[in-house]
Amino acid sequence: MIRCAVDAREFTQANRLTGVGRFLTNIVAPLGTRPDEFEFILFARSLEAVPDRLKGLPGVRLEVLPAARNPAFREQVILPRQVREAAADCFFSPWHKGPMMPGVPLVITVHDIAFLRMPELVPWQRFIARWRLRNMIRRSRKVITVSKFTERDLVDMFPQAAEKTTVMYSDIGADWHRMLTTRDTGLPPTVSPMPYGKFFLYVGAFKPHKNVDLLIKGFATGVTEGNIPRHNLVLVGGDDENLGRIKRLIERLGMESRVQILRDMDDHSLSRFYRAADWFVTASQYEGYGYPPVEAMIAGCPVICHPATSLLEVVGSAAFPIPVLSEQEIAATLVRAVRLNPAQRADYIAAGSRQCRLFSPGQTAEAFARLIRSLVEPAPDFSVGRG
Repeated sequence: MIRCAVDAREFTQANRLTGVGRFLTNIVAPLGTRPDEFEFILFARSLEAVPDRLKGLPGVRLEVLPAARNPAFREQVILPRQVREAAADCFFSPWHKGPMMPGVPLVITVHDIAFLRMPELVPWQRFIARWRLRNMIRRSRKVITVSKFTERDLVDMFPQAAEKTTVMYSDIGADWHRMLTTRDTGLPPTVSPMPYGKFFLYVGAFKPHKNVDLLIKGFATGVTEGNIPRHNLVLVGGDDENLGRIKRLIERLGMESRVQILRDMDDHSLSRFYRAADWFVTASQYEGYGYPPVEAMIAGCPVICHPATSLLEVVGSAAFPIPVLSEQEIAATLVRAVRLNPAQRADYIAAGSRQCRLFSPGQTAEAFARLIRSLVEPAPDFSVGRG
């Protein structure tokens, strides 16, 4: 049995998972039912923050990190001490942060390096973030990347990572996959898509590199020119830092009745929005993986996106492309999508369904299990029995 300590600080609300939180859950949930093979020790902020589906699993043990005035002290001193006390065989971080010296083989995950590629950090912040990631890579035995694009991007900036990286696509998880594909559960959603009529759907943060501003402007252009007469644009998610800017833009464009922002949506309701939307759309210029497009394809919602970075491999030819990220080109693409006949739209849905086979539930957990076994279990001795 392998005892794996896990940095579970990404869990902040039990049933409101970030992309990193989903990635971690999709690894621990399947393997946590196999206590003869794995024991996961989740070091979390609080018991309440851990997803319900992980509580009570025979192969999962929960440990609460004590409060500390200095977060760095808790991460670099207290957490390694608890890992040693737990007699763990390895330490897994589902993101690129964590203790640099946990005292056991370290595995980290890099979902993307947008924070280093995009101009969202001031120079001194970027310097510290780059120094920290370089040191995490140096001290890690393995570095998981969630796409081939992220692997190439990481190695381009940190050549020393080349010998340590392994690509591990993130699946959606059996429960979430079932929710996205089940047409009628008998339970009404907390938030219904019905009031929004025909709509384009965006799901995600409003960070500058996501180009939500540009998406709204392109949509507004199509509306004001009379080429998008009926569709609305529904934005699910957002973040506190950028929400005000997006709201002011919507007001300035006079789009309050056509662009709606819905925050903190539960998964049951979100699955209904994916299935009700005419199209999922994103104008993001940088994605390390891209959960929402994959979720949309699984739910049978065709995808519109700019085919760049990881979306080239994750969505592939299943996407209706935005050739150039400009206001006019986004408007033209949305108009072309609206004017497709049902058979043409169905072709994109079918292509998305085929593409989703790359992300079948359980494959991430099995890939992780193989990786951890290769680090912890001794290699077989083929010399035995030779004369």
